[in-house]
Amino acid sequence: MSARAPLRARLRYRFDNTMARGPVVVVAYLTALSLLIVAVAALVVVLAGLSFDGERPAGFLEAMWQAMLRTLDPGTFSGETGWPIRFVGLAVTLAGVFLVVVLIGLIANAVDAKVEELRRGRGAVVESGHTLILGWSPQVPRIISELTIANESERRAVVVVLASEDKVAMEDVLRETVEDRRTTRIVCRTGNPALPADLERSGVATATAIIAVRPESAEGGAADAEVIKAVLAVRALDPALAQAHIVAELEASDNSEIIRSVTGGRVLTVSSDRVVAEVTAQACLRPGLSSVFTDLLDFDGDEIYFTPAHELAGRTYADAMLAFDTCSVIGHRPSEGEVQLNPPPDSVLREGDELVVVAEDDSAIRISPWTGTTAPPAPPRPRAVLGSMRLTMIGWSYFGAKVLHELDEFLPSGSAIAILVDQDLVDP
Repeated sequence: MSARAPLRARLRYRFDNTMARGPVVVVAYLTALSLLIVAVAALVVVLAGLSFDGERPAGFLEAMWQAMLRTLDPGTFSGETGWPIRFVGLAVTLAGVFLVVVLIGLIANAVDAKVEELRRGRGAVVESGHTLILGWSPQVPRIISELTIANESERRAVVVVLASEDKVAMEDVLRETVEDRRTTRIVCRTGNPALPADLERSGVATATAIIAVRPESAEGGAADAEVIKAVLAVRALDPALAQAHIVAELEASDNSEIIRSVTGGRVLTVSSDRVVAEVTAQACLRPGLSSVFTDLLDFDGDEIYFTPAHELAGRTYADAMLAFDTCSVIGHRPSEGEVQLNPPPDSVLREGDELVVVAEDDSAIRISPWTGTTAPPAPPRPRAVLGSMRLTMIGWSYFGAKVLHELDEFLPSGSAIAILVDQDLVDP
C-alpha cells in the first residue's frame, strides 16, 4: 500500500492534470516547448559552426531566428545548402508542424467550447435597469408580451429570463409567441434561479424588477418551494432587497405569508389562480366588467401606475383628484402603510406618499396648474340591490372551486349554481 508509484506513472499523472487545467495552460506549455526546440537547434548550429546561407557561421540569435522561421513556415528550410544544416532544419520543421497542428486543434476546440457555452446560455449578462424573470412557465411569454408594451416608451429596454430550461428552446417559444418586441430586447440564460452564482451571472445586482414564476416542471407545493428558494437566493445577494422590486408567484396563502414575513414585506406575492378566479367571479355578476379588468390590467390602452405626490404634500386627497387632466386618481399609498383605494377625501398627503392613477402611459402623468377648484358634493345614490341569481358552470377542474368560493362572497341570498360536467371525465 505504501509502495511508491513508478516514475512513468507519476509523470503521466502530472501530465494528465496539466491537460485538464484547460487550453490556456496547454498553450503555455506548447510555447515553452517551441522555445526550447528553437534554442536547442540554435545551440547545435552554433556549436557545429553551421551556416544557413552557406557563407559564414550563424550567431546564436541569428540561429534562433532562422530556427523559429522554420518552425512557423515548413517551406523555409528548402533553401539550406549542406546536409548537416538540412537535417537540423528538417528536425525543427517537423517539430514545428506538430506543434502548430496541436495549437490549431486547441484553439478550434476552445472556440467550439465557447460557442457551445454561449448556445447553452451560460454567458454572463452585462445589462442594467432590466427586468429579470426567474423560472419558466406558460405565463412567461404573456408576461414578456405585456412588458414589451410597457417598455414602449423606453429606447433600450431589456428582459432577462433565467430558468433551468434549454436556452434555444426558450428562445424558440418566445420567437413564436412574442413577435412584436418593439423596443425590448430579450435575453435567455440557462441556470438554476436558486443558485446565487447563476443569479449573479444573469445581472441580478443591476436589475430594477425581478419576477419569480412558478416553474412548469414542478406542481403544487414543489413549485412554490422553487419560487421561495429563488427569492431567498436573491436575498442572499441583497439582504435588504433594496436594489429591485420583487414579485413572486405563489399558490398557497401560507407560503405567501412566510415570504412576506421573512422579507419584511419587501416581496409582493401574487397568486395567478386567485386573481383569475376573482376576476371571473366578478365578470359573471357584471356583464362587460371583464373588458374593464382587461383594459386596466394589461399595458395596452390605459393602465394603473404609482406616481410620487411630493408636489401635493400637505393637500388633501380631494385636491389630488382634481390636480390631473390626463389621468384619474383612484388611490393613495402612504410612505409607511398599505395602499388605500378611494380613501376619504379629507385624507392629507404627506412627503414621500404616492398616488395610484389610471393613465395611458407613465409619460402622460403630469400635474396640471393648480386652480383651487373644489369638486361639488356627489348626490347620494341608492344602493343597487340584486335579486337572487341562477348561474351555470360548464366543465370542472381544480380552478372551479376557487371560482365558486369567490362567487359565494357576492351572490345574493337564494342564488343557485348548476354545474354541468361530462361524467366520463369528472365524477359528479
